[in-house]
Amino acid sequence: MTSPKPKSLHPSEMFRTSLLYACRPDHPLVKLAEQIPWEMFEKRFGKLYFPDCSHPGLPIRMMVGLLLLQHTRVLSDDEVMELWLESVYAQYFCGETHFQQESQLDSSSLSRFRIHIGESGCELIMKSME
Repeated sequence: MTSPKPKSLHPSEMFRTSLLYACRPDHPLVKLAEQIPWEMFEKRFGKLYFPDCSHPGLPIRMMVGLLLLQHTRVLSDDEVMELWLESVYAQYFCGETHFQQESQLDSSSLSRFRIHIGESGCELIMKSME
């Protein structure tokens, strides 16, 4: 099983259970996470963000993962954010390494991301599911 890239841990996270161990390897979202070309999205959409910007972009894997979850489950922006907060599998799929009890974004972040990547970017994300 391919796990999300490890992030540097805040001391409060050191004793939390890794999502890698909390998720069953045979769960559909764990299997799907292994099939998505995350690096391609990082390269394609990463150039849309500027490192010296006062408000850096959110993690691309998280944004792409949320859009995929939203599409496959036919959820609104608010509903997919609720799913992410409640589900270890949704968080794992979106690249988290430890369960998060709060989100670093809100549902309006999804609409801004869709505008930022444009229709062609959204189509590229949806085609990755084929």
